[in-house]
Amino acid sequence: MHITKKHGFTLIEVVVALAIFAVLSITGYKGIDALLKTKERVETEDQKWQQLMLFFDRFELDVKQSVNRPVRTADDQIEPAWIGRPTFAGNDGAQLSISRFGDADQVGYLMDSRRIGYRLNKGAVELLVWPALDVASASRPEVFVTMPKVSALVLRYLNGDGQWLASWPVAGVAPKPALYAPSAVSLSITLKSGETMTRIFSL
Repeated sequence: MHITKKHGFTLIEVVVALAIFAVLSITGYKGIDALLKTKERVETEDQKWQQLMLFFDRFELDVKQSVNRPVRTADDQIEPAWIGRPTFAGNDGAQLSISRFGDADQVGYLMDSRRIGYRLNKGAVELLVWPALDVASASRPEVFVTMPKVSALVLRYLNGDGQWLASWPVAGVAPKPALYAPSAVSLSITLKSGETMTRIFSL
């Protein structure tokens, strides 16, 4: 009687199979890791641009709700309804300060006309909101970060002669009552990631 011997895998075959499996596992892991990193980068970019668009929308709403209402400062001085400067000074200073109508759908002082400001401070664009138009000596603004990770914020103002100005009003020149605000505002923002976006808002 003939007996047939059954053979299993040899050691070399097992080693080769394990090596192939290891290579496939590493390749698969790298592919999944690259996919996850790409997904994370896309989500981060998407969030950044969404935040920037929301910032532009908020800024446009604020400047278009401006009102010709000069304000009395803490040292009893009268300031124009619009003040734009390339830089700001002091803890409560702003590059752009305006008088703004209130919001009917808000509660408390946000329903009333108020003084607001924008500035670039410590790498973020901040919104300053005073509780009232006229700034009392003890009145401090609330400060909100509206756009983080910003390296530059440049505002320019279009006058009645079609000229773009770095300040509003021009120092020593009182604006005409009909031109308490510029005809348009140019806002240029540079993110720390390097992108620069410029928007012009007509008023």
